[in-house]
Amino acid sequence: MPAAVVISLAFSTVYVIETTAKRQIQGKSLEQIVDIAVVDVNAHLSNGVTDVGFLAEDHTLQLWLEHGGDDARNRLEGQFEQFLGHKPQYDSVRLIERDGQEIVRVDVKGDGGPEALPQRSMQDKATRYYFKETIALGRGSSYVSPMDLNVERGRIEQPIRPTVRFATPIFAVTGEKRGILVLNYHARDLLADLRRKALGRGGEVWLIDGRGYWLLGPDPAVEWAFMYPGRENLSFATAHPDAWAAMLASGGSASAISTATGRFAFASIDRSIGAGSKALSVRPPWYAVAFLSPPRHFVERGGWSFDLAAIWLGTLVLAAIAAVAIGYHWHRRVEADAMVRGLAGKLEADNLSLAAVNRELEAFSYSVSHDLRTPLRSIDGFSLALVEDYAETLDPEGRRYLERIRVAAQRMGQLIDDLLGLARLTQSQLRLESVDVTRLVEGVIEALEVPHPVAWHVEPDMSVEGDARLLQIVFENLLGNAVKFTAGTPEARISVACRMEEKDQVFLVADNGAGFAMEHAGRLFGAFQRLHSSEYPGTGIGLAIVQRIVNRHGGRIWAEASPAVGATFFFTLGKPDK
Repeated sequence: MPAAVVISLAFSTVYVIETTAKRQIQGKSLEQIVDIAVVDVNAHLSNGVTDVGFLAEDHTLQLWLEHGGDDARNRLEGQFEQFLGHKPQYDSVRLIERDGQEIVRVDVKGDGGPEALPQRSMQDKATRYYFKETIALGRGSSYVSPMDLNVERGRIEQPIRPTVRFATPIFAVTGEKRGILVLNYHARDLLADLRRKALGRGGEVWLIDGRGYWLLGPDPAVEWAFMYPGRENLSFATAHPDAWAAMLASGGSASAISTATGRFAFASIDRSIGAGSKALSVRPPWYAVAFLSPPRHFVERGGWSFDLAAIWLGTLVLAAIAAVAIGYHWHRRVEADAMVRGLAGKLEADNLSLAAVNRELEAFSYSVSHDLRTPLRSIDGFSLALVEDYAETLDPEGRRYLERIRVAAQRMGQLIDDLLGLARLTQSQLRLESVDVTRLVEGVIEALEVPHPVAWHVEPDMSVEGDARLLQIVFENLLGNAVKFTAGTPEARISVACRMEEKDQVFLVADNGAGFAMEHAGRLFGAFQRLHSSEYPGTGIGLAIVQRIVNRHGGRIWAEASPAVGATFFFTLGKPDK
């Protein structure tokens, strides 16, 4: 108890000093987060203004404006494609005429390669705000748009693409304004970089537009609310009115404020980057906001005397628990040591037994592979010889018997191959790596023989840690079954997707084929178990192989189905069995 009193007094002193210092450090950290965010955003905007100005003055563009023609147009499209290939932060370059009609457009496609769009794909952008703002500017001026989500043909593009548009008017050699040049900047990497740098300094960074809406916020559900009808109230200004009022009153200068919801540091981002004497359009400001929620130990809970008493009592209880734990530990240590020695001996004996079993299994596999295959090949070969050489001396019934012998021998050979494959899965060593599941599934689909039309859906950007070779076998079996059991379905659909359930990453393969009754689900993953008649080919080993591979990865597999409605197979990949 005297020791507990001394410790409590010392801890109380440290607590007071540390709390005061931590408040000061956190305040500085928030200011640093804001400063870094302002510098990063301004740097990206400056680069965008420079790049659009460079393209507008490019010699290839001027030749096309002066002479026109397909050859000059092709060179201009090639120049734009080369530019996008070296500038991955942009995903589109567009040349728009004075009436708002696109005349040249190069987009970055899903596979990452830039591609010029044909004339039939061009759109009329006369009503878009960035066209109206830019077409009114003079020579050498640039326009930086607000950040929003990219919209194509009246719909928000999915997955969402945070976009800033850098635009500038273009002029012919004669001085005639011919239209505008627009660069679409993909702001995803900028936003991710802002969030990463803030987390590294123990805070949270938000990007707010001039109307008080989140462009980068605490939750994706509240971001871009101004783009969606019915979500107008999901804004920073509504959630934190005191902080928003302080930001508006600051006049754009850096400042900080503490409210009931937390501590804020903020600064306005100057969007007239590199304007100089030129008339660069200045849009409503963005605000960089660093936020720190009130830590639990900063909340008042009845005064300092209450805190001190709680610390003292806690230390006393911990000291008593520690005394009991130490005594119990010494009491149990001798017993634990003896148990460890016994378990070590048993483990050594088990390892020797396991090695012997593995050698027997290898010998059995060799026997199956060689000793059983030879007589099977003889049966099949001599049956074929009888059919070919003595067909005329046999009646139809005899020939039918011989054909059944051949089919049975070939089927037994296939069963042996399947058994060996199942055994090898247990013996093979896992080679773990990061697997692009989407690309793997697409490769399996390309290699499949699909005798009937199928509508495929493969979710993009799926990945997992596992053995790529074994995961390919999983999807070959699951997708092969899906194709097989949708053979009689008029509009066959097969999909592969991934979702999160609690902490598990769950992959699923779904089809709308024959399905099965759930009372038979317990037989699905047994070797040579089949739930359908012989009209569907196969030996019944595929799902057993799939289950073995999933188990090797430390996961689980299950299925949901209804007859004539379809089946969905789910599996997870947990901690691999090394």
